[in-house]
Amino acid sequence: MAKKIPIGLLAGAAALFLLARPRGGGSGAIPLWGSTSVPLQVQNGRWSVVHLHADEQDALAAAQVMAPELGLRVISLDPERNERGVSFSSEGRTFTFDPNRIFDSAGVQKTLAAADGGGVPSSLVAATMAFGQTLLARIRSFEGPIIAVHNNTPGNLTINSFTPGVNAIDVSRHSTSDPDDFFLVTSQRLFDAFSQLPRNVVLERLPQSDGSLSYAAQQLGIPYVNIEAQHGHGEAQRTMLRDAVGVLQELYGTAIA
Repeated sequence: MAKKIPIGLLAGAAALFLLARPRGGGSGAIPLWGSTSVPLQVQNGRWSVVHLHADEQDALAAAQVMAPELGLRVISLDPERNERGVSFSSEGRTFTFDPNRIFDSAGVQKTLAAADGGGVPSSLVAATMAFGQTLLARIRSFEGPIIAVHNNTPGNLTINSFTPGVNAIDVSRHSTSDPDDFFLVTSQRLFDAFSQLPRNVVLERLPQSDGSLSYAAQQLGIPYVNIEAQHGHGEAQRTMLRDAVGVLQELYGTAIA
């Protein structure tokens, strides 16, 4: 029978990973389980743009197109996978997790699942936890704010999905901006600055961890901006990237390479 690792034990392991912050970075592969490793592609640049969901190809394309102009350091997790989740096998069984829900123990416990619906061995929980912390350390090895890029489907996730006091601290809506296209930020300073743009902006409220990169960045005090755009809205997402770099440049100066 599979056993779960106690949350407290995993949290302690996570703290150790977070304290060990490497100075290097770059493309390569992150070990996951057994012979399975997950490729991580990193382009040279000044501003870190993180792409985690490989099925959100429009977001990746927008970042890559804008990289030369804006000096973007595009960090993409296995973009050739073209699937939202990361899957691996152990003893004839398949396990999957959402790569944007593995940045702490609570998130790993919720997202890691077996394809057959059975239990998940504690060794695989620990391996996924280690993978998440290695990925986070690689992202953190580059100084400066984190820009994430994501895509959504029409009406699935919009600025209207957020309500102050429920899942947001504050929301700024702009009549000329498509509800599917919005900035999600994690600090009041960022919200105040981005709200000056003719764009939809939400100041995220996460009272409890969901294992996401936004929550991890918030806990670590790292400025974080998610550029969310509907699939097919490449032009809007490219413009939002330019807007984001402009705001971050004004707030924090030139990012450290």
